[in-house]
Amino acid sequence: MQRRARRRVAQVTLALLVGVTARPALATIKIDIGAASGARSGEVSVPITMSQATVAVGGLQVDVFFPQNVLAVADASAVCAVDSGVPGTVYTRLVAVAGTPAGMGRLRVILGDIAGGTYTNRRLLTCTFTVKANAPTGTQALNGTGLVVSKSTGAVVGATLDPGSVTVNPPCTGCC
Repeated sequence: MQRRARRRVAQVTLALLVGVTARPALATIKIDIGAASGARSGEVSVPITMSQATVAVGGLQVDVFFPQNVLAVADASAVCAVDSGVPGTVYTRLVAVAGTPAGMGRLRVILGDIAGGTYTNRRLLTCTFTVKANAPTGTQALNGTGLVVSKSTGAVVGATLDPGSVTVNPPCTGCC
């Protein structure tokens, strides 16, 4: 019985050692919520960009927080569009879940290609918001949470999320 237990411990130890030494370094992909500026009652287009990818990325999901006193979403299903040359479809939806900061809207963005297309380091999406007529001027953060990036095989890959911002320009007076 002790011999079998020692053999099993040796097998597990060997498996762990081989597993640790045989694994490649984890990829750390960077997803960036960009910056945009616009006037009250106008629109702002915020890019979502991927960089530092060293593996074939098959999809991503992120929840973008936006200030509800500044930005509005007229049609949640059409707020984001896949950039030209990027395969797949983007799905967007306003979600109300616990953990959403007070005063913030939460836009869930999912990008994928059922046909198996992959994504490279570039701008992937552009999300267009309406600037409210009474929005305060200045710069507001666009933060995110729940970032999940997967390889084309479906395995989750390490990724970081950089926040963006939206700037509401002061009203134009005089000659603009």
